Amino acid sequence: MLNDPRSGPGNVAEYMVSGIPFVTSSTLPASTIREIKFPYVTRFFTVKNGTNTALSSSIAVGFTGAGLNSVSGGHYFTLESGESYSGELRCKSLFISSSISTPRYEIIAGLTRVKEYMFPILTGSITTVDGISSSFEGVG
Repeated sequence: MLNDPRSGPGNVAEYMVSGIPFVTSSTLPASTIREIKFPYVTRFFTVKNGTNTALSSSIAVGFTGAGLNSVSGGHYFTLESGESYSGELRCKSLFISSSISTPRYEIIAGLTRVKEYMFPILTGSITTVDGISSSFEGVG
């Protein structure tokens, strides 16, 4: 209805304004994959490996759980202790893992008003929704 217009993932205006803040941080047990779910689609995000140790403590960051699996080709990026990554990317969740140690991660994101359920499922597999097949190569 026009009385209650809703914003969608293709609404450019949502990505032109400042984002609604979202911040979280925690430690990550070794050999664990943690999904960080955003309540709305991101406009941007920054992930930091906040570990301050002399030991090497890297974290892997991906857009799907399968993307962190090296068997599927490893569709992720790695942050060493103290490193960070910032990107103007739309997503509704991030997946973080560590194979050794217990690193600390920090995430800040700017959120749009686009509900997460309106955003497509990012997968490297072919999916069919409402008769439309799609996949996103490079995410796992």
